[in-house]
Amino acid sequence: MPPTPRAINLGWCRQGVIQPILTALVCASLLTGCASSGSPETARLSSDSEVSSLVNTEGSGLRHWFFEDSDRLLSEFPLNHTPTLARIYANSDYQPLWLEDEQLSEAGQLLLQILNETSADRIYRYPYHLKLIQQHWQASDPDPEALNALDMLMTDAFVSYTDDLFSEKLHPSNMQRHLKSLQKTGYVKSSRSPDGNPPNHEELINVLSRLKTSEQLYQLLLEMAPNHPQYLRLREALNRFQAMDEGNWRPLESGPTLELGMLESRVGQLRDLLTLYGDYQPDQPGLFTRWLKQQPTEQQQEVIYNTFDEGLELALRQFQRRHGLTVDGRAGPETRRVLNISPDYRVRQIAFNMKRWRELPRDLGERYLWVNMTEYKLQLVTNHEVELDMRIIIGKSYRPTPVMQKHVSTLVFNPYWNVPRRLVVNDMLPEQRKDPEYLDKKHIRIFEDWNSTTPIPASSIDWENANRRNFHYRLRQEPGAYNSLGRIKFSIPDSDSIYLHDTNSPELFNKDKRTISSGCIRIEHPQALAQALLSGTRWTPGKIQNTLNSGKTRHVRLMEDVPIYLFYATTWVDDNQQIQFRDDIYKLDRLVNFPSSPVSL
Repeated sequence: MPPTPRAINLGWCRQGVIQPILTALVCASLLTGCASSGSPETARLSSDSEVSSLVNTEGSGLRHWFFEDSDRLLSEFPLNHTPTLARIYANSDYQPLWLEDEQLSEAGQLLLQILNETSADRIYRYPYHLKLIQQHWQASDPDPEALNALDMLMTDAFVSYTDDLFSEKLHPSNMQRHLKSLQKTGYVKSSRSPDGNPPNHEELINVLSRLKTSEQLYQLLLEMAPNHPQYLRLREALNRFQAMDEGNWRPLESGPTLELGMLESRVGQLRDLLTLYGDYQPDQPGLFTRWLKQQPTEQQQEVIYNTFDEGLELALRQFQRRHGLTVDGRAGPETRRVLNISPDYRVRQIAFNMKRWRELPRDLGERYLWVNMTEYKLQLVTNHEVELDMRIIIGKSYRPTPVMQKHVSTLVFNPYWNVPRRLVVNDMLPEQRKDPEYLDKKHIRIFEDWNSTTPIPASSIDWENANRRNFHYRLRQEPGAYNSLGRIKFSIPDSDSIYLHDTNSPELFNKDKRTISSGCIRIEHPQALAQALLSGTRWTPGKIQNTLNSGKTRHVRLMEDVPIYLFYATTWVDDNQQIQFRDDIYKLDRLVNFPSSPVSL
């Protein structure tokens, strides 16, 4: 496994010579067609005369493959982009791109890391040649021919990765959108850009010809993967899980709930699992550690190992906390279910979640709202520091809160609630039929249509025969303590009636699983968020409180729109460097659960 690459100052990269090159590469890849006949590029190489006009007459070991032994090259190596490689190496005088002094350069190490983390979810049969690359690299004494083969395979994989990147094939939203059409037919090599054309390698060839040093190539690779700290943390976690010895993993057998003081063989299994996952340390305080210091006999060691002591309980509590489980230090059915998720699955899950960061902008902004749905948490982040942190309630599994990137523009104090039509016909019509006073009790008024301003009595409507097709009235809940939006609403333009708001049921924040709403996000401390977003304006905390007390509806436009990211992740690494896992509440990790054969779009 290649090491995690060293940290680089990205400021130089974005402001220096690399960014214009990368920008040209992106524009060309997305907006132009391919001048060649398609991909994979398995056509024969150019004639000797055509190649010789491009190359340094001195050449190198790599020149031999393209200029003198092209038949063997085409027959022995599963390259997908042979003509492109011929031009790339011709422009570099047939010098290796990824090796320095017969060792992988930093750029080479980073490329292997990126290829590994991109393909580790095994959703596609990624044509990155990782097994072949490892075989050539791990040879006991690689000769020049093996090293040249290694460099060519890596360059071919780099071209494939570039195609996948700029065709947005690595975006989970695109993968999910085509979920129903997925077939177990292998990876489609002829990746296409969003305009439907095959990838254009002309600009890629030009970009590589302008890079004069391995450091510049390293910088280009950095720009081709997310730069967010969370992505880099997940990279380290992925490497750790890939390094786990799967042979030492075995699921915890079924049986009674394990808890402090119990003695049985499954306790030893639990200890093994928690040790493998990193929650239990050999020097964990407890009976096990104390007895080991007394140098017990083998029989005593077995008893000790199978005894559920306080050290094991602490480790289990940490495991439960990392997985969003009830933290009780007992290995019951739910905890056992999560314990028995294999490291192999976790590798695929981490890799797939890393791809979600590819859909975010590289710069999230100086100030933004971050919603991690599976953690049920909202944060206001200012200059990379968390200014506010609060619990949230999100949509039910069948009415999920959408993943999106928008902005908050307006606050509404004492808001009305115009009930979304889907809630009216699905929820409120049945309730009104059962109880003719249902809407009145909820302080909900009825209007002829969405333009009307005069309410009509509920008695004027034939509720028994009202249905989705004939009910076109508007229902509006009046402001007040009973309002489902609470006292403050945070509007998100163009978001299909999704917004942040207060709630009239604050006790629901005490639940562990908070998929309760109909799609909007209820927040725990709306007044604190309003004060933070309006800081520096005439809307002081006192003025906000007086407005709320008045009961009058007020719309307040923010001085600047605040970006908001509604993000969905089933794994991340917290600030204590602990990897967190959560259940896939909206079933957006379905591709990871797809049958083991990789698939294609």
